[in-house]
Formats: sequence, C-alpha cells, structure tokens
Amino acid sequence: MKNLKCFPFERNRYFYGKLLSADDFETEQKYFNDKRRTVNRYLLGTGVVCGLHVVEVDDETISVERGLALDFSGREIVVDEPVIRRISQFEGYDDDSGTDGESGYHYLCLEYREEAAELMHNVAGSPDSNNGEFNKYMEGYRLFVTQQEPEHEIFTPDRLYQESCVVYDGEGVRISHVSPRYLEAGADAVLQVEIEKTGQQQVISFDYDLEFSSMTSMDETKVHIHFDESEYPKSQSYRMEVPVRAAYVNGVEAQAAVVSDSFLLKAGGREYDPAVHAVSSGFVSSLDSYEAMQEEYYRGAMDYIVNHTFQQSIYLAKIYVVKAGTACMIDRVEQLPFSQRILHMEISAALIEKLADDVQKLKALEKSGDNAKGDASPREKSMEIASGEVVFDLADAKSRTDAALRGDYAWPWFFTGVGDPRV
Repeated sequence: MKNLKCFPFERNRYFYGKLLSADDFETEQKYFNDKRRTVNRYLLGTGVVCGLHVVEVDDETISVERGLALDFSGREIVVDEPVIRRISQFEGYDDDSGTDGESGYHYLCLEYREEAAELMHNVAGSPDSNNGEFNKYMEGYRLFVTQQEPEHEIFTPDRLYQESCVVYDGEGVRISHVSPRYLEAGADAVLQVEIEKTGQQQVISFDYDLEFSSMTSMDETKVHIHFDESEYPKSQSYRMEVPVRAAYVNGVEAQAAVVSDSFLLKAGGREYDPAVHAVSSGFVSSLDSYEAMQEEYYRGAMDYIVNHTFQQSIYLAKIYVVKAGTACMIDRVEQLPFSQRILHMEISAALIEKLADDVQKLKALEKSGDNAKGDASPREKSMEIASGEVVFDLADAKSRTDAALRGDYAWPWFFTGVGDPRV
C-alpha cells in the first residue's frame, strides 16, 4: 500500500449496464479500507492495542507475544502467533557493531507489511505479466531491530501536553528536558531533566546553565543544573525537577535554553565539553493547561495528522545488550520505550471506574477520620471548649487601666474585637 492518502473518499456508483473493470473493484476495496483506517487513526490513535509484550526467554532470545497494533495511518497489524527468535536473527542486526564486552541497546520495531500471494494464470494474457498474476494480498507484519532513534516525532498521548528536547546524546549518555507545552500565566510548573545511561558504565556527572525567557525558577532567570551520579542510588536512569513559574503575560512563548559553552560532562575521569544547543518552550495563556490542551487539539489535530502521515514504526521494546564475542547477551528489556499504546474504550472505562472507586474510598476514609476525633455533637464540643474557670483580678486591672490612660503602661494583649479596653 504505497498511497497512504485516505481522502477525499470515492466510491462506485452502480447502474444497469455498467462495465466493471479491475479499477472499479479496487476502488470498492479502497473506499471501505480508507473509511475504517480513518476512524482508527483519528478516533483511536497509533500504537499497541493489546498484547505484543516482549519477553526475555534466555540470554540471547526473546519472544514477542501475540497482539494487535494500529500504525501511523490506521492500518491494523496482527501478530497471530508468538515469535521466538534470537536477537542476532532479527532483520537489521549488525554482527560487527560493538566490541567484545561493550554494552549497548537495540530497538525492536514493528511495521505493517502486505505481500502479493497465490500466483495464478491470467486468461487475458497480459504481455507484461507472463500470463500470471497474483490472486490475493496477504496482510502481515515486519519485525526488525535498529539502533536508530525515531526519525520523526512519535505519536503518543503525552505529546499533547508536554514536549521532549534532547540536550546531549553521546558517550553512552542521553540528557533530555521534558517541559509542559502549555503554561497558565503566573502559575507554577515543573521542567524535568531526564538522564539515561545508554551504554556508559562509569559514574557520570555534568553541569550546565539554563536561561529562562518569559518564566523564572525560584524568581531567577538563570539557574545552574548540576548532577552527580555518585549522590544517587545506582540506576540506568535518573530524573531531576526544576520548578518554574510562567510570566504574568498571555500569548507569549516561554523558553528554557541551555547557555552556550556552559555544558560539561565528566565520565570515568574524562571531561567532555561539546557545543550544546537545546531550547524547551511552552505557550503561556490565561487558560489552565487542561483547557489549553483541549483547545489546541481540536483546533489543530486535523492539520497535524494530515501533514505528519509518514512511515513510522512501532517501537515495541528497547533491549539492552552486552557484546560477548559473536553473541549478543541480553541485559534487560524495556517495554514500549516511547509509550506507543492506545488507551481504548475498554481500558479507559476500567481506569475511570477504578478512579471513581478510589475517590469514594478517600471520602470514606476522610469521613471516618473526622468521626474518630470525637463522638460529641457540635453543641457538646462547643460546650467542652467553653467550659472552665477564669478569675479576673478587677482591682489590679483597674490600676493597670488607669496607668495605661496616663501613658505609663502598655497593654500586654491585643484586642481583636470591638470595644474599649477602658471599660
């Protein structure tokens, strides 16, 4: 299927005496395919619908479980039986990549594929077909591995409310900024700094300066970012949060930019100071982030999808490996590294029901906590609070009042009600 354009929709008009050709039947198929795929893409989205879990079988082998996915143009991809294969047996694997003992990773990707099948005799005897034509198209899939990042922006739900910007990617380390796409004027938000070790075995640290425009961090327009892995429990990924506040201005773009020549990475006793250019941005408006996200989606989703219909794989897993001679040993498997999953009606309904149930439990817990403070009625509580004995020394109070009126004494308390302390 080379033509990925679904509309304008065109269907056959039948009438008595119409001579039907192969083009007419192909138009009939394309009409219904395009309708279904348009609903899939615009209503459901792109990604894994169910299944397609990647399981580590042994040190060199993985299993892709059966499942269903929708690709970037709404085409259904069905893996009807588990696929068990060594990493080295997948298309795209390079035996010569990496040296012995070196760690790295491979992305396992899934794509839609169809092939002509069932060769048969052509009674029309077309000269350029050697009297043979394929009778059917077999819809299937293609599984392959790659070390390349997605060439284009991935279609995922979080793209609607946040954007990711790569600050640095090299020496087995990837540093990214994740920032909100929409900011409410004067409201607080968080810019996340995500650190992922993609092959670096040594302890790392880095520093750089971040400069803000139309927003601040702790009332400053410039902050210093510092990370030292030795200060954290050992992991392959880390996350830092930078509090930010949008300016009290509507209709502007807030930015956080890495200051030129400020980036310095340290790994294994070596220093790296590459030129880094990274700018994260978000739109500031009077709407809160939820309202702004909805407004922008309904306004621009059609143009975005039409202009971004290009070949894009579904990244099922990120497989971390260690090279051992000619073998490729699996270290760990990260499922759906770019969160390409579809939140369809069934799971959405279950999540909403679970959320409503949790809210009810919280309300019940709050109510039981209030009751545990005491079983007395409000009237009884007020009587208990008001009960007690107070003794006023009127003679002493009169002498202090007279002294205060002469200016010789300052009252040691302060009055919150209406009245004259001289009374």
